[in-house]
Amino acid sequence: MADGTAQDGEKGFTGYRYLLDVADSRQFALRYEDGAPRPPIDVFAVMPKEKGFRANEVVFALDDEFRVTTRKDGSLAVETTAYQFLTDDKGVVRRLTLTPVDFDVTLDTSAPVAVAVLTLSGDARATMAEESFAQGFPRRFTYPLEDEQVTRTAAGASVDASVVQSFALPPHQKGGAFLARVGVHQSVGAAIARELLPAREAPLKPAAPAPAQKVTGGFSSPDAQTLVEKKDLGDGDTLKIVFNFESRRVTESVLSARGVALTSHKFRDYDETALEAAFQQLQKLGGSPRPLEGVKKPATLKTPKTP
Repeated sequence: MADGTAQDGEKGFTGYRYLLDVADSRQFALRYEDGAPRPPIDVFAVMPKEKGFRANEVVFALDDEFRVTTRKDGSLAVETTAYQFLTDDKGVVRRLTLTPVDFDVTLDTSAPVAVAVLTLSGDARATMAEESFAQGFPRRFTYPLEDEQVTRTAAGASVDASVVQSFALPPHQKGGAFLARVGVHQSVGAAIARELLPAREAPLKPAAPAPAQKVTGGFSSPDAQTLVEKKDLGDGDTLKIVFNFESRRVTESVLSARGVALTSHKFRDYDETALEAAFQQLQKLGGSPRPLEGVKKPATLKTPKTP
């Protein structure tokens, strides 16, 4: 893989950048050391058949973090970083190219449903050509809007920066690089991560602030060893607690418009009453969780009996 440097604001950066494929469900964890990307590149995918790099392909991706700015003329722009991976005949990345890009934000109200349009700017297209990006990088993304997301005045219609900031970029990657972040830092199985990730085919409805409300809960079971508890915390925030009886871990995530806050605990470090309740709930849903004996001292925790 060819050497490269991080963005100007990331010189000396050591850590991961998380990227989203513009064509499919792949997500990438790109490791940096002292401002330069280093192999190998971790690849994750919601769709199993899309996982990994294929031979002799050109892959375009966008950083999963972007910012919305206001230009001098008052129009909005979206700024992020574009990436290009070139692979060899064995599916190994032989060259990585990256460059900052920006998109012009416009509003199309000609149809019954207003649509926000992100168009790759002329300067960005010129820069990508200079950096030897191949043809085929998307130049336009569209986002249908709800009526309340459009501001209408005598001067015309517009969309607020906060609405644009809630968009998924690219549109089909609605959960951001959540799968890659979880995979790198928490070693959570793909099945669990997919359950936490919003459905790829779900209608685009950017999160809007919700009124304060009482915490509610619900349970689901993606497999016989896993219980997922979901709680609506209000203000658009959602708590999901995943009890994995096979790996003996509990993962808690809070999803909000600001991103994802994630923690993970071993069973032996988690509240025993909560584990007992989760065990019983998973049984009620038809699961067959691994017994709890051995997680803590028998005197303080016993496997609940089936009701």
